[in-house]
Order: sequence, then C-alpha cells, then structure tokens
Amino acid sequence: MRTPIILALMALAACAGQPSNPPAAHYATEAPAATLASAGASPADPEAQRVAMAKKMGYTVVNSDGERLYCRSEMKTGSHLQKETTCLTAQELDHLHDQTREGLQNYLKSNLPPNSK
Repeated sequence: MRTPIILALMALAACAGQPSNPPAAHYATEAPAATLASAGASPADPEAQRVAMAKKMGYTVVNSDGERLYCRSEMKTGSHLQKETTCLTAQELDHLHDQTREGLQNYLKSNLPPNSK
C-alpha cells in the first residue's frame, strides 16, 4: 500500500517545479550504446541522445515556432476517450529525468533491506 502512494508523490514532485538553471545534458553517461546505435545517435551528440531517449520514453519530437518540443499523449483520468497532451522543452525533459532518477534513488536508499549476517 505504501509503494503506490510513494510513487504518486514522486510523480507529483516531478511536475511541481521549474528548474532555476537548466541542467547540462547528461545522456552521454546513461544511454546504452546499443540503444543509441539502433536510434541512429552517436555517443558524442547529446541532442541525438536526448531525442533517442525521448522516443524510448514515448515522446514525439514536434517543431513549434522554431522550438523543439517533446510531446506525449496520455488518457485523461476517468475517461476512455479523451487524451491529454503534454509538451516539454529540452530543459524541462532533462529536469524531469533528473528528478525521477533522484526520487528513485532516494526511494531505494530508504527501502533497502537490513544487512543480514
């Protein structure tokens, strides 16, 4: 029962704020080479890595007024017909990725089983 509540709180926290300073692209150390190769991205190109990871997470790349946005449609809560589309900039996508990774790490640290000897 505690796990769904914690996951819901992590998702809420991930959407709560805007980054004061956009984080640097960090996909070079986290994206496996096989994923990048299959998406046609080179390990040296952070933008290509961001696009490959965004597509893997279900986002589509949209060009709106010269700005690249990463959009994803999800079913609205309580409806089987209506969809809700969320679009993020590259900085927002990086920030969401960072918050999710940090939240997961914090969750795993707090729920580690005790050492057995």
